[in-house]
Amino acid sequence: MTPYPYQSDVVLIGGGHSHVQVVKMLTMKRALPQVRFTMISDESVAYYSGMVPGGLAGLYNLDEIEMELRPLARWAGIRFIRARVSGIDPTLRQILFDDGRSPLNFDVLSINVGSVSRGMDITGVKSFATPTRPLSHLLKQVVRFES
Repeated sequence: MTPYPYQSDVVLIGGGHSHVQVVKMLTMKRALPQVRFTMISDESVAYYSGMVPGGLAGLYNLDEIEMELRPLARWAGIRFIRARVSGIDPTLRQILFDDGRSPLNFDVLSINVGSVSRGMDITGVKSFATPTRPLSHLLKQVVRFES
């Protein structure tokens, strides 16, 4: 029987800019071969927030500000799970999914799921404002508007 090759599991929930940078740094350093890294995101693409204003201004195309998470994970040698997390059991150290798949165990957990614009339930806001978070929703609205 082959011994389990990893001593710990680090799970990154969310494919935001912070986690993308963690993945890139881990890959460049190759310092933790005994740790298995897993990124979980319900989106297959993340957007670099620092370039979004330039994208909205027409300075960048959408594909220039997006990062494909599955190829990034493959390049970095980490697991990528496209799924929506429905809960975390801190006692059992498990991540729960809303699609019924088995829970995922973790030793270390980092959560970077981004932000959501508030106040959209105020009367009139939806008619006169475009929320800027989450970025994926904003960019889809802008693309629809320009079409």
